[in-house]
Amino acid sequence: KMVFLHQDRYIEFHAKFGSYFKTRIPKVGRAMIYEPCTCDLIIAGSSSQLYRLNLERGQFLAPFQTSAGAVNGLSRCEMHGLLACGTDIGTVECWDPRARRRAAVLDVCGTSSGAADDVGTEVTSVSLDPSGLKLAAGTSSGFTLLYDLRSSVPVISKDQNFGLPIKKIAFHPTDEQPLIASADSKILKLWNERTGNVVTSIEPEHDINDVHLHNDSGLLFLACEMPKVQVYFAPALGPAPKWCSFLDSLTEELEEESRQSAYDDYKFVTQEELERLGLGKLVGTAMLKPYMHGFFLDAKLYARAKSVADPFAYDAYRKERAASKAAAKADKRIVFRTNKAKVNAELLDQLEEDGQADKSAGNKKQRQKADAAQRLLSDNRFSAVFSDERFAIDKESEEYKLLHPSERHKQPANGDDSDEEELARVQQQLIDMEDAQTQGKEWFDADFQAGDEPILRKSTSKATSSGVNHLKEDEKDTKRKRSSKSAPLEARMAEIENSDAAQTVSITSTGREMTFSLGSKKDNLPKNGRTVEDISKRQRRKADFQASKKRR
Repeated sequence: KMVFLHQDRYIEFHAKFGSYFKTRIPKVGRAMIYEPCTCDLIIAGSSSQLYRLNLERGQFLAPFQTSAGAVNGLSRCEMHGLLACGTDIGTVECWDPRARRRAAVLDVCGTSSGAADDVGTEVTSVSLDPSGLKLAAGTSSGFTLLYDLRSSVPVISKDQNFGLPIKKIAFHPTDEQPLIASADSKILKLWNERTGNVVTSIEPEHDINDVHLHNDSGLLFLACEMPKVQVYFAPALGPAPKWCSFLDSLTEELEEESRQSAYDDYKFVTQEELERLGLGKLVGTAMLKPYMHGFFLDAKLYARAKSVADPFAYDAYRKERAASKAAAKADKRIVFRTNKAKVNAELLDQLEEDGQADKSAGNKKQRQKADAAQRLLSDNRFSAVFSDERFAIDKESEEYKLLHPSERHKQPANGDDSDEEELARVQQQLIDMEDAQTQGKEWFDADFQAGDEPILRKSTSKATSSGVNHLKEDEKDTKRKRSSKSAPLEARMAEIENSDAAQTVSITSTGREMTFSLGSKKDNLPKNGRTVEDISKRQRRKADFQASKKRR
């Protein structure tokens, strides 16, 4: 059976078929251990009490009352049956579960501990040797202290050099030497308990939470801040277990002796490199060993010669390294890319807009459209549509116009005014024409440019000399701007001006035709103080509305 200690104060019991019982403790638990002599499950946590759950009776028993505010770690020795508790006040308390009383107290972090350094204020991990004579305690400052139970002075004090709390301590005796494994969240170190010399160390990529060493073998399990448990095998710690004996054959292949080459300390250079380094005079001497198309040169001599020949090579190397590090950091930054697509950017924006639509708010058709857009954007097979110019959409093709008939009548996005503004200008021109007829205007000059709206100019017979000059300049400018297509229209307008009868004129602007009437010269003359073309405001608005309706 297995027991799990949860962070929400629950204790969960599992069998082969899964979870079958769950109970809760008063305080948050930090460690637990099973006592086979009394069939008790002892739980330590953020409380001064050690909770005891008797698995034979199925009930909690009276807890052990410690002298500390909290207990961080537990360890039990099968040799003498003592239970060691590491507390938050820097002491280790040894309890005898059979007598249900405290046997002794060891001050680890206090002034009477005998430690040479400031080892910390709490004991975060504790472990008893299988022989029952030694005890190892880990502190909150990253120190591991080894004690003989017959003395209160530590035999060895080992520093992890990271200043992090010790999370796990374990004794691992081998045939050659007894070892101790001490781990904080950064590194696991295995060192000789007699001399304190480090045998090996393991520094994983993620923080360490717990360590387990398989008995009498070199197999280690590291529980880190990642989904999978990290497994390591160190042949120096012991052989592989029987259930994974294939590890020994793998290590035997890796332990094959590598023969040292005769030219390990030499650098191969060609004749051109020798000349560039200024060492061409060494050819034929004992300092160069001919080989194939070049020579072997002593590595130290090569380094010295290169530093003399190219003194700024190291500076260039440093700049290159700094640039590579800066580029690596820049790749990790969040960059807002505005031009996400080289081609078909409008299609990509439309698909993203459709895919981000709220599916719950729209109807079935909108939801299907959003799903289709998301599938299209997530499928790598269609990524070339937005990067390869061969897939660019040609909006001038007949196929596109057939698939999008509504876009045929859309105004081209070339800076032209909208339909409403154009309609307002035409209406204003009509009003100006009526005002001109009312006030006795003599002639109208219509200027048409390619793709532009008609420009109507007016002149009175009472113009001053400066006004006449201005009109002449205007007229010259108008003649210069006129195209060949506007010549027939000028002739038509001149005919209208000289005609005595009323005329109807049709003007085409930006692809659309508009028709309006011009009165004759006789109609423009005033009669009894009033003109024939004088209309009221209401009639003018009606005429504007009819022109707008016909324009649409």
